[in-house]
Amino acid sequence: MSGKPKDKASQSMAPVDDLAKLVVTIRPLHPETAIHAQTIRLRSGDFPFYFGRRVNHRHEVARHVDGQELKIVDKGPFQVSRNHCSLEISDGQVVVLDAGSTLGTIVNGQSIGRKAGCFIATLKAGVYELTLGTAHSPHRFEISVEFD
Repeated sequence: MSGKPKDKASQSMAPVDDLAKLVVTIRPLHPETAIHAQTIRLRSGDFPFYFGRRVNHRHEVARHVDGQELKIVDKGPFQVSRNHCSLEISDGQVVVLDAGSTLGTIVNGQSIGRKAGCFIATLKAGVYELTLGTAHSPHRFEISVEFD
């Protein structure tokens, strides 16, 4: 990949005017994921936030080098890559960035990742469904972007 990744959601770009008011809520949508992850609320200082597969089957939110991460227990055939995707702030906007995961990431039905040919989706204020892996993956989350 050369240059800046293409953005499939460019038509929905909306700059984040006041990052101090930004609240992003991550809520698991499937019981298999919900038993391992609680609802997570992020403020502008909590980004980037990483999603990946837990290798040793412990469940926790741990500090990443420059953000937070949620490591998910996934059973074969795996849907979630070890380093799957992240929520980040880029150019004043909230984005989902696929990290080159094997099966990709789906944001509101739109695939991003290696197979899709683009790696980024921009999130404006609203509610989104984030799926790690294929459309049949149990690892789905509701992502709410709002300003309080």
